[in-house]
Amino acid sequence: MSWHHRDPVPSSSPDPALVGRRWLRAAGSGLLLCGAITGSALAVKAPAPAPAPKKVASAVTVNPAPFLRQLGLIGGDLRNFQAVVDANLSDAKSSKPMSFRLKVAVRFPDSVRMDVVSSSNGLFRGYKFSRMGSAVRVYDPISERVTDLNLATITGRQPIRMDLGIDLLAGIFRPRNYEVTQSGKTTLNGKPAVFMRLIPRRGYVPPQSILRLSHMMVWMDPVKRAPLKQESYGSEARLRGGYAPVKKLFTITFSRLTSGGAGLWYPAQVDIRTEHPKGGAPKVTHSTLIRVNGCLVSKTVSTEGGDGALQLTYSAIQVNQGLPPDTFNPGG
Repeated sequence: MSWHHRDPVPSSSPDPALVGRRWLRAAGSGLLLCGAITGSALAVKAPAPAPAPKKVASAVTVNPAPFLRQLGLIGGDLRNFQAVVDANLSDAKSSKPMSFRLKVAVRFPDSVRMDVVSSSNGLFRGYKFSRMGSAVRVYDPISERVTDLNLATITGRQPIRMDLGIDLLAGIFRPRNYEVTQSGKTTLNGKPAVFMRLIPRRGYVPPQSILRLSHMMVWMDPVKRAPLKQESYGSEARLRGGYAPVKKLFTITFSRLTSGGAGLWYPAQVDIRTEHPKGGAPKVTHSTLIRVNGCLVSKTVSTEGGDGALQLTYSAIQVNQGLPPDTFNPGG
């Protein structure tokens, strides 16, 4: 999968008249799709003061170390990722869905590149989007220019490290980014389970965020040492400053536990229920998972509820195969 190109040399200060509304719409869609594909639309901060932890019945404490090690083995050491993604996106405010074929590359913890190979809407075809930390670059194929911006400068918030994400797999399978504050035996749906409460380590989080992740609660199979359920709690930034009270953000259910050999079991299906910030209908995301080169990655993703629907299908998946030096420099 080559990332080399022959685009004209970009300008760091493009003429706004050439970019205009076309660039804004394309960049906005790029950010949304990037977040959906990588599970990185949110950012987190060092733990905010939180209410007393939810009590989970447990008469016997459990050493969490073997379960954390198993979570790391399940996820694998995912350093970089490439794929072709077929995306179908519909907006609740629009009756006409859009489809895209994207070429995507990700390098952990904070770099992503997305090229629009084809689209049902010609407005987006040929656009190239990249992000490295706070820096964002968008290549406009019509004006043949690159626009640079900085998310932290524009929003006053730091973007997320993708290995500290609170969506899909980024957080739960990066246990070294968290500290265990509680663990023990319990039951889940009437069956034995191991429970752990985790908070993000301070050294892994940005100084500002659009959301403060307070803690996660994880339930695991005591024999297969595979995750069964996760709940994440945090507080959202208010427009006029400060943060809302800590609340449950979403719930993940892991299912279809599958043998990966050598005593390793992994979930082949995850279902994520994201709570609506204003109490409306929640958004539910379904994802099927596969292991590639020892790492757990998504094969399909679909959403329902919320403000629209999204379907993603990944193909030509490459894991830890290395990336060319200019991967995250669209336009030259």
